[in-house]
Amino acid sequence: SSSSSSTSGEVSTSQTQKQGSSQQLATASVFSSVTSPTTDLPQFEENEEGDKTTKLTTSSSSSRSSSTTPSNLNVKEATVVKRLANIRLGSTADEEPSEQPTEVKIGATRFGSIKTRLISYKRREGQVPGRSGGLPMSEWLIFHIHGGGFVANSSQSHEVYLRSWAKHFEFPIFSIDYALAPESPYPRPVQECFYAYVWALNNANELGWTGDKVLVTGDSAGGNLTVAITLRCIAEGVQLPTAIMPIYPALNVNMEISPSRIITMFDVLLNQGVLETCLAAYSNHPVEDLDKLEITDMFMCPVLAPDEFLLKLPYTSVVALAFDPLLDDSLEFVKRLRKLEVKHTFQVLEHVPHGFLNFKDVARETVAAHNVILKMLQHIFDSF
Repeated sequence: SSSSSSTSGEVSTSQTQKQGSSQQLATASVFSSVTSPTTDLPQFEENEEGDKTTKLTTSSSSSRSSSTTPSNLNVKEATVVKRLANIRLGSTADEEPSEQPTEVKIGATRFGSIKTRLISYKRREGQVPGRSGGLPMSEWLIFHIHGGGFVANSSQSHEVYLRSWAKHFEFPIFSIDYALAPESPYPRPVQECFYAYVWALNNANELGWTGDKVLVTGDSAGGNLTVAITLRCIAEGVQLPTAIMPIYPALNVNMEISPSRIITMFDVLLNQGVLETCLAAYSNHPVEDLDKLEITDMFMCPVLAPDEFLLKLPYTSVVALAFDPLLDDSLEFVKRLRKLEVKHTFQVLEHVPHGFLNFKDVARETVAAHNVILKMLQHIFDSF
């Protein structure tokens, strides 16, 4: 069950979740490199195994390789097509990344490479370099940023629900493997996700996307980064997402006491120790100093963004959990959106814990909660 409020009407409930398929999964992985977010088509480069070819594997773990995607691959039978791309992004070539907004610079290489994962239920035009054909490019792109407390997980760990989304909506999903703390604390993750977003805008055809509409979404830490890179777009005049959907987001990285954070004493996944460790790693401060910090940077603490930035946010659909240490982050954020009359939807899901998307199929409650999120996503896609 769930409770919700919205400034733009009720969430559509007409779309139901499609049933799983017994077909084997076909996975195509391509390793490529892009020199900057504004370059043209990516060029192939050797991966760690020295393999320049496209790999095709099945769910039974058998594999083979060839210089092109096999012509006998039935697109309708390919449940998931994945492409791993190494996108070279950077700030300036002679400066360390700083907390200040950094414009995209051609030829900057300090960031090295960022791995991303393209997930598409059906192969679309442009998704496989060097091969024509496929379905027409998608009107929508789902730009995804994974959660994990800024310190763990990856795009692959979140495929448990991303594959479901790719099949359900048949839109390509572009998921980002940003650098993790404590080795890469703030502002590195925000910068990398922002640059990857800019790259996607400038290379839409490579993703099987028309470049028309984009939803940016992420869970937990990914929810923080979802709002943060949208604020970066506002600050730097970059094309805004069509809509954003932060899911049980960590929007306040200050170690503050609130009613919901008291729940950390009982939460099995996000207890006090885990929360402190994640916040300390991301802020690059010792745990014992957290209660002395007052973080006001809106790219780190999106809930503290000035009104003039929040007023420019695109349609925002926030998902929170009733029994979640981060609930008050969402409540404070949505309260500000409502006061400013920013178009938004707010949904509070009950009976599921923080991080439930990563085990969405284990119980009736998680299945039901995931279905609500599917309906909210469908509502966004139907509204624009």
